[in-house]
Amino acid sequence: MSLVSNLVMGSWISWGKDNNPYQAIYEGCFSWMGNYMGTLVYTFLWGIFYTFVALLLYKRKIFVRL
Repeated sequence: MSLVSNLVMGSWISWGKDNNPYQAIYEGCFSWMGNYMGTLVYTFLWGIFYTFVALLLYKRKIFVRL
């Protein structure tokens, strides 16, 4: 996981036995769709979320140098 993902998702928080925030969100919202479709929708929505965050940073001319 990247630093940004850790900050956004709060990976330092305990989400239960052997569970992380990504699994908790997937199981709570997308698991009813099945393995393939649920994973596809989940991944697609995360891609949209990170693209939106990148667009906001770009419009405000905030660039992160690595």
